[in-house]
Amino acid sequence: MNCGKVMALPSTYFNTTDEQKKRYGTTPGRLRLAFTSRAPLTVMWGNATAARSAVQQMVSWNDYSLVWVETLRIGTILDVPKFAKNITTILDGDDFEWMREWGMLRSAPSYGAKILDYADLIKTWFWERSCGRHYSCVIRCSQQDAACQGNNVAVIANGTDCPDDISRSPECRILFVGNLIYPPNRIGVEWFLSNVWPLVRQKVPSACLDIVGIGPSDGILSANGRAGVVVHGFVDDLDAFYRRASLSIVPLHAGGGTRLKILESLARSVPVVSTDMGAYGIPLHETHGIRRVNDVEKFADTCAAVLREPDCELQRAAERGREFVRNHFDWKHVREAVANLAGKWRESSECAASVES
Repeated sequence: MNCGKVMALPSTYFNTTDEQKKRYGTTPGRLRLAFTSRAPLTVMWGNATAARSAVQQMVSWNDYSLVWVETLRIGTILDVPKFAKNITTILDGDDFEWMREWGMLRSAPSYGAKILDYADLIKTWFWERSCGRHYSCVIRCSQQDAACQGNNVAVIANGTDCPDDISRSPECRILFVGNLIYPPNRIGVEWFLSNVWPLVRQKVPSACLDIVGIGPSDGILSANGRAGVVVHGFVDDLDAFYRRASLSIVPLHAGGGTRLKILESLARSVPVVSTDMGAYGIPLHETHGIRRVNDVEKFADTCAAVLREPDCELQRAAERGREFVRNHFDWKHVREAVANLAGKWRESSECAASVES
């Protein structure tokens, strides 16, 4: 599927404005939002008026038989369902924000506006589940998310690059890879450092933990250089880290969508230890090299067992998992699924247009 014309809008149209920060950054502002708007806060950021005006100048909607919208937030800011009334519209739903926010709120300490955040969460839940009424089709990245969506939904899984050749030289090292600006990643790593890592070091004193990702918090940075922890920040090439790791971890307790870091790890035959939420939406099991553990003690025991015996059953299962990922989650399969879905809906739209004429 080739793109004959590509248009881009400046990101400033979708960033939070100073006025919005002032309006919704306080408890009174959030209170007004709770009672005066049906829309959740997540879709209200950005300069919607300017963005819609720019799109109207750039786009003649009738020139298209299909419109692909990247996220619900962008689709709402641009009001795509309104302007593309008679056109097939496909919404790439990305993650469910209500799911991520629910997990974050449950673990957050009490504060004055928390009840308002719960009210906004309910709005987000209704908003995201109702988008199937406004779009011809909504894409979700897992069967679990599709079940939450309900109607007019298709599943296209996330993907990863699967290297043709890999080299494994496991050391007594655990690896975490992820964007640490993303709150669920940050909170998950801090939980692991505080609760699980001390137990792992008791069981395997020589164990090392590599934390790789942009934006580590002060709490994570404070662990750097202590008790075998190395915080690397952003790196250009992850191959050396995966080659040396005995296992990778995904210690998340909130989030939405699926974790690309799991697919990326298994594509390199590195076994994964994850919480249930960390592995949410991933249709892989222990036979593919991923073990789901929520209990602190069991999480530590599992990590320690793999560190003591790199050539364990979980490692051998990860080698089988690599083949499964190559056959189902390589980007070429994702591109084919996108092209097939777009082609099906375009043909359906053109057939409907010919019948009407």
